[in-house]
Amino acid sequence: MPSAAAPRLFTEAPDPLDRRTSRRQSGAGHAMGAFYDPAGEMTLIPIRLVDRSRGGLGITTDVPVIAGSRFTLYGDDLPIPHMYGTVVRCAGSPGDYRLGLRCDARLAA
Repeated sequence: MPSAAAPRLFTEAPDPLDRRTSRRQSGAGHAMGAFYDPAGEMTLIPIRLVDRSRGGLGITTDVPVIAGSRFTLYGDDLPIPHMYGTVVRCAGSPGDYRLGLRCDARLAA
């Protein structure tokens, strides 16, 4: 008699607010971010990588960044030498902000 497949167990419940369509992978390292607010003002901020997925990054910073701001990240610890896109989420408290970044697709030359 065939046995039923064992249910797949998850160690962590998925976050219902997570809009990523691909799995997260742990990330580590540092980079520099140029963030452009909706008025076009640029601020340079050091960032720490937390995780990444096919379409974005999770990072932490010491200062808040307005959702909707554009960014360019530069650094050796990034999946590619520079990345750019839009800040989609910023939450946290002074000195410890978690940002969700949606990266723009890169076109082949």
